[in-house]
Amino acid sequence: GQSITALGYPLVDVLGAEIKVTTGIISSMSGYKGNNNHLGFTAPIQPGNSGGPIVDQYNRLVAVATSALMGEDIQNINFAIKVGSLQKFLGDNHIKYELSSSITQIDIPTIVEKSRDYV
Repeated sequence: GQSITALGYPLVDVLGAEIKVTTGIISSMSGYKGNNNHLGFTAPIQPGNSGGPIVDQYNRLVAVATSALMGEDIQNINFAIKVGSLQKFLGDNHIKYELSSSITQIDIPTIVEKSRDYV
């Protein structure tokens, strides 16, 4: 139920080259077919959002968008790699990263502005 914001550059040939922002919630702590390395979320995404950050209200990375379940009767069932799985991958491959300890909530326009450089 945690609120999240998805950032990315979906469908640039149709929607243009500016950053796109959608919001939703974490709907499941597991992904497709119960994959525990992923989580489910409701922020609408499109092709081109894959690899984009899913952040919380503190602009801390929660997950990285990977896919959406598609179908005539399916809406906003999307999946992302959990940040813990990403940290393990980075550590296993000796890639340095920083952890945020921010406890200051920020609004979505500020999240977008602060995130432009790394999306």
